Amino acid sequence: MSFIALIFTAFALSMDAFAVSITKGMTIKNLKKNTSLKMALAFGIFQGAMPLLGWALGISFESYIKSIDHWVSFMVLGFIGFNMIKGFFNNRKKRMNLS
Repeated sequence: MSFIALIFTAFALSMDAFAVSITKGMTIKNLKKNTSLKMALAFGIFQGAMPLLGWALGISFESYIKSIDHWVSFMVLGFIGFNMIKGFFNNRKKRMNLS
């Protein structure tokens, strides 16, 4: 992974955590400093640990999945796409029944 790709990945991860933090900060009433520090620590640990866990799992399963990785990607993305299309038609049907 190039340095530029690493910077963009880090920026994307930080924006995700930033959005969740802003939302939590706006919704929790009477937020205490102790609670906010615990939340920040939890976000920091998970934001750092998840990419490392993904990297470690990827390295360990590479030899098993390398020959079929494109099919696994196809199945996962196909499943997600199918559910998105199905959800669109279900929502459309619900809106038509409400009208």
